Amino acid sequence: MFRHAEYKEKDELYSIWRKIFADSQSFASWFFSERFVPYYTAVWEEGGRIACVSHALPVHVRVRGAILPAALIAGVATLPEYRGRGIMRATLAAQMRHLRELGIPLVVHRPENFAIYRSLCHYPVADKAFLTLPSTAPRPMMPSGYVATTIEPESALDVLYSLYSRASQRYGSCMARSFADFALKYRDYAADGVNCAVAYYEGEAIGYAFYSQTTPDIECPEVMAKDKMAYDALVAYIASIAEGDVTFALPPDAYAPDGLPAGAKLNVAPRTAGCITDVRAVLRALNKEGLTLEVIDPSVPQNSGVFDISGEPSSAPAKLRLDVGRLAQIAFGYASASGLSEEGLIETESGAAAELDQLLPPQSCYFIDEY
Repeated sequence: MFRHAEYKEKDELYSIWRKIFADSQSFASWFFSERFVPYYTAVWEEGGRIACVSHALPVHVRVRGAILPAALIAGVATLPEYRGRGIMRATLAAQMRHLRELGIPLVVHRPENFAIYRSLCHYPVADKAFLTLPSTAPRPMMPSGYVATTIEPESALDVLYSLYSRASQRYGSCMARSFADFALKYRDYAADGVNCAVAYYEGEAIGYAFYSQTTPDIECPEVMAKDKMAYDALVAYIASIAEGDVTFALPPDAYAPDGLPAGAKLNVAPRTAGCITDVRAVLRALNKEGLTLEVIDPSVPQNSGVFDISGEPSSAPAKLRLDVGRLAQIAFGYASASGLSEEGLIETESGAAAELDQLLPPQSCYFIDEY
């Protein structure tokens, strides 16, 4: 039976998290202290016992020029003895309907395996780049005129937040953090002992990198900067203090393959999945007119039907036919209608895909927050 979680079940859900996931105890304790939202969290109960859980956190996500309420799904887990029966899929489908009722039109999350969510029409909506600099590679030089140093983040959250706000605006599907959201994310990192480096040019802060150093290697889970030279400065600084390998999680367009530091490796891959729980709300936010779409949704019946791209139900013949996940990819800017049509993933009348590309062209998509 599906239902939302209750606060009194926090200890049981904490126990499930610790049993299933490899996160540190400090992080798990922090999560249930600051990010456990019972009414957003879905559980499947059998015989008085929680068999499956899907946590969700209220956030806001940038969709082109609009900022929409969304749910960040996290910690999806089924106890081993209940697996193989489709319980997780049923839980997530019910959670989509529940979130819609709460006025949440979008969901985003980082799947361990994208294929698991394909039947729910949760497809990639953002990429992430991973730049790895092995310990054997030469240390990059600091760009002329730039300096970088490690700071105490607590004393500079306002500066870091300003950098995030400016850098993130150029990406589709990026989380539109408030200052409170940014401070909460910092505490997420701090639960595992994060440090913070800031790069400066002519005295102005132009980029930051949160990094952890618990072994000779360094991992940087969040790096945001004004431009490539600012990324170069942060990479050079972090590399200079590392004894081992360094890995940077970056926006997908931070580095071109031919512009990498010597010896570095770059891997750009889908990292974030997304879907729409309320088609009409998302289409209205896009503020476009002129096309009719037939949308198919296996989880939320209200999303299935023919709609004008303005968000209103339509009786006109549909020029495009697509499932709700493909619509999400186009809405965020992750995929073009023409590209999806060429792959046979959506059905279009002649010229309709190109017309939709004009209304909703592709753009770079990046989502930092994973939970």
